[in-house]
Parts: sequence; structure tokens; C-alpha cells
Amino acid sequence: MINYKSQTVNVVFSFLIGLTFIVSAVLKLISVDLFELYIYSLQLFSFTISTIIARLIISFEFILGFLYLLSVYKKFARKTIIVTLVLFTFFLIFEFIKGSNENCNCFGEFIKLNPLQSILKNLILLAFVLMSGKSPHFKFKHEIPVFIGILILGLFTPSIISPPDFIYNAIYTSNSEIEIYTGPRLAHFVKNARLDKGKYVVCFFSLKCKYCKLAAHKISAIANRLNCKENIRYIFYGNKNDLEKFWKDSKSNMMKYQFLEPNIFFRISGGRVPVFFLINSGKLQEIYGYRTISEKNVSKFLTNQNITK
Repeated sequence: MINYKSQTVNVVFSFLIGLTFIVSAVLKLISVDLFELYIYSLQLFSFTISTIIARLIISFEFILGFLYLLSVYKKFARKTIIVTLVLFTFFLIFEFIKGSNENCNCFGEFIKLNPLQSILKNLILLAFVLMSGKSPHFKFKHEIPVFIGILILGLFTPSIISPPDFIYNAIYTSNSEIEIYTGPRLAHFVKNARLDKGKYVVCFFSLKCKYCKLAAHKISAIANRLNCKENIRYIFYGNKNDLEKFWKDSKSNMMKYQFLEPNIFFRISGGRVPVFFLINSGKLQEIYGYRTISEKNVSKFLTNQNITK
């Protein structure tokens, strides 16, 4: 029989719990684009808020993992982990009842778990926490500096490695390139595609491009939230046989779309994918990339407001 009060068992379970939280944070950060889209797809927050929440969750898991692994303020960390696992489990139960079978992004895109599998994972972790004991397996002479170091590292690392889109937009967004795209070629495309009346977000995607699939997921979530699917157009290049896989991989709505020959596609898109044209009555008004397209700008464009960056 295992003696759950032994120091060895305490160390082993503390190591497993701490490492699980750290690995979860790292894997979420590696695929943070998908994690923030998962949060946004819940339709509870704007995309900007979703990007912040995604990084805060990563920071939170990173900090908790190291606190428990290194036995820094272990009693506090233990109580926080128990509360966190219980809250996450209630959320997963709600998702399961709704019939969701999607990857919950507990470990990013690298270890895919549906809500039921994640509930079982949380119950196992809770059992480990209860068996690991309250007492620290070792103690730092000066806990406060270690705690502050973990806190700073955990809070800032996700945003330094992968800055949220609104920070990226503030630094890089510029529409000085609009003049490059305007001309007879674009006017001809707009007329043929029947985009000369009304407002449209025109999305240029390659069927096999990873970031095109992420962008389609993002724009689809924006369209769902703003109820503007009729204003979205997908322009593809690639093998039409890959279209079904694109819909599946991107988790996108099946928007109205058309295919262009590669030479025409790249002449119009400027050789870039993904790229988004905001077209108003046949005229190109704004251009955005994957990072710079946002719910705020799409909303302002469609509601006749001036777009401010």
C-alpha cells in the first residue's frame, strides 16, 4: 500500500502536477493563435479581450506550475490549483452537455482532448493534488524573491514571445500600400465578382496555407459575432479538391467563395496570403493581414464609422 504521507510520494505528485501545468502553458503558447480563437469562438468576449484572456490563462498556469513544482507558497498554490481544476471542470461539463466534441485546448493543438477526456484528466489531477500533501517538499531560504521572479517571468513571457494582435496592430498597421493595389486590374475583378455595390470583406486564401486556415477561422468567428456573413467573400487559389479539407481544418463557415487562376489571384492580392480587402461600393477602403484584421475594424467598416487604429 502506498503511504501518501511519505516525502517521496509528496515529491513525485508535486512534480507531476507542477510539470503538467507548465507543459499545458507552454503548449498553449506554441499554438496561441488557435487558443485565442477557441476563446473567441465561445462568443463571450471581443477578439481583443480574447487575446488578453488567452495569455492570462497561460501566465496563470505557468506561475501555478512553477510554484507547485518548486514548493513556493505551496499551501496557497495547492488551494488555487484545486479551485482552478474545479472551475475548469464545471466549464467542461457545460460544454459536454451542450454536445461539444471540440478540442478544449488544454494542451493546445498538440494533445487534443474533447470535454469528456479533459474532465477525466482534471479528476486525475485533483486526486494527485489531494495525495501530494500540504507540506512543502523543500523550502527556499528566501521565498519572496523566488515568488516575484516566477510572477514576473510568468506574466510577461507570453506577451513577449507572442504579442497580442492589438499591440501588433499599433506598431505595424499601415494603409499606405492601398495605392499599390488600386487600378484597372482590381476594378475589373470587383466588377466581375459583383462587389461593386455594397460593403464586403474580401478574403484571399490559399487552400493549403496554415495561416489562411487560421485567418478563415478568425474571420468566421467575427462574422458569427457581428452577424455579417453576407458581407464576407472568400477568394481561393489552389486545387478545388482541397476545399473540403480547408473548411474542416479552418473550422470556418462555408462563406460565398470563388476560385481564381494563380497568376490573376496573386496580381490582385499583391502576392500575399492571407490578405483582406475592405471594399465599399467597388472601391478599396482598407487592407489588412492575418494579424491586423480585427472585429473592431470590420464592425466600424460595416457600420459607416471612420476606422481609427
